[in-house]
Parts: sequence; C-alpha cells; structure tokens
Amino acid sequence: MGHFFSSPIDPEIDRHDAVSILLLLIGAFFVFFGLASHVIRGRFFVPSAVLATLFGILLGPKGFKLLASTATGSDGWVSGDEGDEARSFLLWTSRLVLAIQVLSAALTLPSRYVALRKNQITLLVLLLPVMTLAWLVSAGFAYLIIPDVHWAEALIIGACVGPTDPVLAGAVIKGHFAERHVDEKLRNVLLSESGMNDGLGTPFLYLSLSLLFAYSNIKMPDEFPSTGGQILAHMLVSVVLYNFVLAMLVGLFVGWSLRKLLKISKDKGFIDENSLLVFSLAIAMMLVGITSILDMNQLVACFVAGTVLNWRHDMGAVLQTNFVEGLDNVLDIVIFTALGSVLPFDVWFAKDAPLSFGRLALFSLLVLLFRRLPAVLAFSRVLPSVEKFGEKIFLGWMGPIGVGALYYALEASEKIPGSIDFEKQVFEIVSFLVFISVIVHGLSIPTFLALTLVFPGLAPYLLGDRREVAKDFGPTSTEQAYNERQPLLGERGQSDTSV
Repeated sequence: MGHFFSSPIDPEIDRHDAVSILLLLIGAFFVFFGLASHVIRGRFFVPSAVLATLFGILLGPKGFKLLASTATGSDGWVSGDEGDEARSFLLWTSRLVLAIQVLSAALTLPSRYVALRKNQITLLVLLLPVMTLAWLVSAGFAYLIIPDVHWAEALIIGACVGPTDPVLAGAVIKGHFAERHVDEKLRNVLLSESGMNDGLGTPFLYLSLSLLFAYSNIKMPDEFPSTGGQILAHMLVSVVLYNFVLAMLVGLFVGWSLRKLLKISKDKGFIDENSLLVFSLAIAMMLVGITSILDMNQLVACFVAGTVLNWRHDMGAVLQTNFVEGLDNVLDIVIFTALGSVLPFDVWFAKDAPLSFGRLALFSLLVLLFRRLPAVLAFSRVLPSVEKFGEKIFLGWMGPIGVGALYYALEASEKIPGSIDFEKQVFEIVSFLVFISVIVHGLSIPTFLALTLVFPGLAPYLLGDRREVAKDFGPTSTEQAYNERQPLLGERGQSDTSV
C-alpha cells in the first residue's frame, strides 16, 4: 500500500517529524504567499496554481521527499491498487475542489444568466460541437503520436483533456487583468462554460471506456456493456438519464429548497454571519456526498444547485463572500501542491521509455494549439455573446487543462484493470498535459504583457484596442484598479443579464 506522506531525505527523521516539517513548510508557503499575493497576482498576474505546483515538486520525490507517492520514496506515480493513499487523496481532493469551484462559478455569474437566449445559444455551441471536436482532435493527436495506443485508449485521453478546467480558468478570468481588460460578457461566457463542461465530460469518458472494453482484448468490468447496441442503451439510460438528468433534478431540488430555507432563516434572524460565510462550501460538500452515494454526476448537480440558488439577485452576493473565496484559494493550492508532488518525472524523462519526452512535448503542443481554438473560430458566427475577433481568440485559447483532467484520469485508471499498461499511462500522459497547461495558461497574461512592452503593436491586433497595457505592471490598489478598468476585449456596455 502506498503512502502520501513519506520520510524526508534524512533517514534519521521519522514520519512524525516529517509531517511536522511538512506543516511548517506549507504554513510558511501560505503566509509568505499571502503577504505578497497582491504583487504576485495583482501586479505580475501569476496565478497561485503555478506556484503551488512548483512548491509541490519541491516537496515531492525530486525535492525534499516530504510528499511522495510511495512509502519507499520511489519517484513518480504508483500504479495499481485502489487502496493507494496518493490516488485516493488526489481523487477525493480533486472531486471536492471541482465541486466547490463549479458551485462558485454558478454563484458568481449574474442572476438568471442561463435564462437569456443568446447565452443559451453560446453555451450550447461551446458545450456540444466545440467540446466534441476538442475530444476528437485530442484523441486524434494521441492516436498518431503515442506509440502502441489503441484507438479507444486515445479517445479516453481525449475525454480527459477535453473540458475546460474551472479552477485554472477562474484563476485567470477573475483576476485584476481580466477585470480591467476583458469584457464582462466574455468573462461570464468562460466562467459558465468551465463550470458546465467538466460535468459534461462524463459521457465522453464513459463512452470511450465502453468502446475500449467492447472492442479490445481487455477484460471488461461487469458495469460496462459488451456490444454496440448495449453501449447505446447504457449511454442513454445510465449516463444521460440517471447520471445527468437525475443529477440535474437533485441539484434543482437542493438548490431550490436551500434558497427557500435560507431566505426564511435570514428573514427571521435564525442564521448568524459566521454560518453564512461557509454556507456555499457546506452545500458543495453535501452534494458531493449525496451524488457519490447515488453514483451521480456531482459537478452537474453542483452547477444546477448554484444556478438555482443564484436565481434571486441577492443570493449570489450573500453566499460568495471573501472568506469563501479565500477557502477556495486554499483548496486550489492544496490540490496543485499534491499534483506537483506526484508528477512522474522519471517516466517522462526515461531514456528507454516507449513514450519519450519528445513525443509528450509534441502531443502537448498540438493539443494546446488545436484542441479548442480552431473549433471556436469555426463556430464563432453562431456565438452571439462573443462578437470581436480578439474575444474569439481569447475564448479559443483560454481553455486550460487542470483539475478536471486530473479527476477524469484518476476515474479512468480506477475503471481499467491494473494489469493493463494503459492504466498507468493514462495518468502519466494527462498529468504531463496538466503540468504544461498550468505553466503555459497560467503565465499567458504576464507573457503577453511582457511582449506588449517590447512590441506595443501587438495589443491592438490581439485585443482590438489601442490603449496601452504596460501600466499593468505598476502597483495599483484594488479600489484604484476598479475605477480605472479599461475593457480591451470588447466594449463594456449595458449589462446583458437583465430579464
């Protein structure tokens, strides 16, 4: 059995001391990051996910070995057993973080955002044809580049990396740069899409797994169908009706009931401010518990519940407090620190590995460039909420791969028998893409701003505005930043959220 905590480099330090040192380092990281958070995120626009991943690498097998994937301290991800503590920790932490972020996205959106027809059309296009193309394009690159991969295995990899990650997307579109320079309509599109499409990744994953077990020599688990007709029936009944529709009804019931109860409690003065601070976190945890017991899609349930809770104009502002956002940030740092500690560097850089570092790098480059951007541009004429060319480029590029992909890779590895090499390989490939996306998408804004300092002419062509962005590197208070907001991506007009 693996252990998430391991002994440090010095063998004389026992596990108790190792955990104490680990707590010291993590606490120090939070303290010093908090002290410099305005400079890091508000001045240089580096999201916490980038630093947390690098910090996790420092604590992992390649660093101080305070966080490792096995008790023996071997590098990389342990494969195999469902009882492995590293896998269980990452799976449940990613599940909880995603649920909280999806609920947070729904509460952050304007009230009744999904009721507007043009928003419905935009989301429908992004969630169906664009996401389907992202799945197939990623799978196609996997099939062409990864040696000896079955076509259904390539589809599984595509299903893992297809959705836009709400954690990384939120870190970018909720930041100071986005508030000043990205039109609110475009930010809402990205926020709503990232909140919804992680839940919609489940059908792609289960379809890919069903095809793998039906059309390969892998021994099939009892829960999966064996023929084409049974696959279609399973997708309709188990995945669409039960996993989705019923999950939506659960989210609808929970959101509506709690909105009514919260209003009654607030009106009668039954609830105090301290309990209100963590109310949305408690809802996410409760929904994860309910849907996990019933084996439903918790992400769909959380987004629907958040949307219903936010149907009244006052509820979203009440539930989305600074304290909740702070806890969200803590959980984000925890999951990316854990991810950094189990990244399989030895597998990526092994000389005799069938999947070389060069192939992984080429696959990642092609996926980041072509998984989403061409599809968004191809359907840009039927995206009524996205009008300008710069907005379309930003929407197509800003589709990071993060916690959602990690979650689906862990789900897939649990379904695939441990004797199959792909059971380990799916995490190794997806985690590499996540690592590259964290760095590339996380540093996209500071890189762009640095380029505009050297080549000022880039800003008008990419962002459709002639205003200078170099002053973003200067110190600015939050209040001053709010007063000086300048939308580069589209012009800020009358809100489109009135109903």
